[in-house]
Amino acid sequence: SGKVRVGRDGANIVLEYTCGDKTQTMVMPWDAALEVARALTARAREVETDVKAGKIINDQALLVRLGIPLGLSNNPNIQKEAHHAAQFDDKLRKYITGSRVQGIPSDEMVGTPVLITHKPKEVNHG
Repeated sequence: SGKVRVGRDGANIVLEYTCGDKTQTMVMPWDAALEVARALTARAREVETDVKAGKIINDQALLVRLGIPLGLSNNPNIQKEAHHAAQFDDKLRKYITGSRVQGIPSDEMVGTPVLITHKPKEVNHG
């Protein structure tokens, strides 16, 4: 793991990365630095989601099991695994305490309801 230093030289941003005895320096205009920052943030969040997928799945499964419609990830694979865990992981019950324990029978279906809409039928008044 290296060290990062971000500085400024007039209207330019100076990015310096040091790893061991090697240092790489990049100078870029401020607007390009904003683009790089947005791209880095997006990619870092993707990697973070992948690295923390197991915890996100467990936390999401617990929320689903409790009937709390709060999504922790937009990743469809994580959502699918979380719903599967909410339905079949019996270890989740040990995290649910208090009055909620009585409200979750073991054979209860869990999940967040989905509203399905259909195109209205055309009515002929003539």
